[in-house]
Formats: sequence, structure tokens, C-alpha cells
Amino acid sequence: MNKKYIIISFLLMLFGILNTCLCLAENLIIEADKQNFDAKDNLTHFEGNVKATSNDITVKGPKAVMKINSNNKPEYALFLDNPVATKVTPTSKSKLKANIMRLSLIDNIVKAEGNAFSEISGKVSPSISMKSDSQEFNISTNTIFAKGNVEIIYKDLKTKSNEAIILVNKAGKPQRVNLIGSARLVQGNNVVDADSFIYNPVTEEISAHGNAHSQTVLDDLTQVSVWSDVQEYDKNTKTLMSSGNVKIAYKEYLAFGPKATLFKESNSSKPNKIIFLGRSRIRENSREVEANKIIITLNPKDFNAEGNVKTKFTQVQSYKKETKNKKHNNKSNKIKNRKKSLEEQEFRKKYPVIEKPVEYEQTNIFN
Repeated sequence: MNKKYIIISFLLMLFGILNTCLCLAENLIIEADKQNFDAKDNLTHFEGNVKATSNDITVKGPKAVMKINSNNKPEYALFLDNPVATKVTPTSKSKLKANIMRLSLIDNIVKAEGNAFSEISGKVSPSISMKSDSQEFNISTNTIFAKGNVEIIYKDLKTKSNEAIILVNKAGKPQRVNLIGSARLVQGNNVVDADSFIYNPVTEEISAHGNAHSQTVLDDLTQVSVWSDVQEYDKNTKTLMSSGNVKIAYKEYLAFGPKATLFKESNSSKPNKIIFLGRSRIRENSREVEANKIIITLNPKDFNAEGNVKTKFTQVQSYKKETKNKKHNNKSNKIKNRKKSLEEQEFRKKYPVIEKPVEYEQTNIFN
């Protein structure tokens, strides 16, 4: 017979443990061209067109090994040489591939090692794809753990991080995404970096924690850069709330304070106003204003200060304009550029502006 259809109940009879594991006999079927049982190590080797089916999960690959533990129960199935696992339900389709895949028959966990790639596509919900060094799926809790060079694509959201934890519902739709370690989030022309993120796909709220730095591109293509300890973004209202050592840069403005909110007005599709609360200050060239509340309008560019307002002007050396020839004008401009505020130079050096979002490549699960 070229292909052997090996049902687990038959294997259990060979191992003499039919009575103890009858529940698994109904759930797992393995097909292969060849199979070999190693009684000494309690291993069964499968080769050639290996196909394992358990409930709604199917794993295919060229080679597989099944291990029986000391309690005479199937412990795990190890699939080698780039296997592919799929899970199909009435509402979603999932796909997982990697160099090696380990299916724990006791814990109901699938672990993929080496160039792991997964994708979940729902009939009525958008797909989410992820690649990383390793991925672990807890089938019982619908939780995905990814480690090492994690990249995720969901709708218009693209992320990078060291680790990720994703909770999905039975329909295959992500309910919560936690990005951990050197995390970056790209959404359109907006980029956010932080130590960690929590994303709620249901409410489309994003929370960034630790050394958060976001860059927002406005309608006129100018940029607003925000640094803080914590940032919370609501996509529906296009509101960014920042707290803890907040610093904001916009054109000639440099603003500092404990809390700030960046939001859009009714006549704008992008954020157009910033409100600083708590003792805050704003610098524009040689002028610095300190107040209990500062309101910044981005377009048209303006700001208002309220509550115990103090204004300070820093003396700036003036230079005579050279109008007789272009060479002298250029020299004068270079001198002025070198005499920019030391605080602004240090601020830009410590908090560089991100110039270009990271590019990602989308993969279709049905290819």
C-alpha cells in the first residue's frame, strides 16, 4: 500500500493504552506514505505526504514524529521541513507555517519555530497577518504568543516589536493586541514608537507606554511630533492624549508640560489644536511663554496662554543684511543658522523626527 491511513485508535491498541486515551482516538487522524514505530523511545515516524487532522485543524508536511509520554499518552506531534497548519471554522480561516511545528496533544497548543508566519481571515472581519521567529497558539484560550522580530498587519495598521500577545475570538477577529519591546506602529503617514503598546481592535484605541514618540502628518503635510511617557490615541475621534514629560514640536514651536491633548476640530480631518494643562511653557524663536494652560492652534498657526502667564525674551544677536550681492546674503544666512538656540539643537538631537514610515508587504491567505 503506497499510502497508509493511520487512525490513532489503531496506534493506541499497538501501545496497549486504548482504554486510557479513547477520547483522543476520535479526534486525530494521521495519513502518510510511510510510518515506523520505535518501541524503545515510544516514537512513531511518518514520512511522505504527512497529513494530520484533529477536529478543525489540519497539518501537512513531509515528515512528522509522534511521542508517547511516561503515562502512556500521546504527548506531542512534531512536524519537520516547513509544515503548514490550517484551521477552518464556519466564520474564519487560519493559516500557520514555519520551519518546525510542534502540536501538543495534551495542552492543545501549537508552537511554530523558525520563520513563523500566520494569518487569520474572517468572512466578515478583516484579516490579520503576522510573521516572527516563533509563534505559539493556545487553541483552548484563542491566544497567540509571538517572539522575535514580530511584524503584524491589520487593516491599515502595521507594527514591529520584539514580542506580541494577541487574543482572538472564535470568529477569528482580534480582540486585544499587546506589543512588547522596541515597538513601532505605523498607520498611514503616522508613526508611533514606544516600549510597549496595547491596541483594542474593537474600539480602535491605542495606548503607548514608555518613551512614547509619535509623529502626525497634517493636511498641509506639516508634521507634529510628540514625546511623552504615555500616549493614548482614539482613531474614531482622532484624539491623542499625552501625559508625563510631554514635549511637542511643530514648526517653530517647542512646547513642554505635564499633560497635553491633540485633537481635531469639526472643520478639519486631521488634528488641529493642542491644549497643555498644568504648568507648561512654549518657545518660539527668542520668545518663551509659561502659563497654567496653553492652547496651540496649528492652522492658522497661533497660541494662547492662560493663568499666571510669564513671558521671557532671549537676546538674539542681529546681523546686518547684505543686499549688494547673493554671496554675502548666503554667508549671512549660514551665520544665523549656526546661532540657533542651543536648547532647540539639544532637543532635536535627543528627540529626532522620524522621516519615513516602515514599509511592509501584505500576504494573501488564499494564495
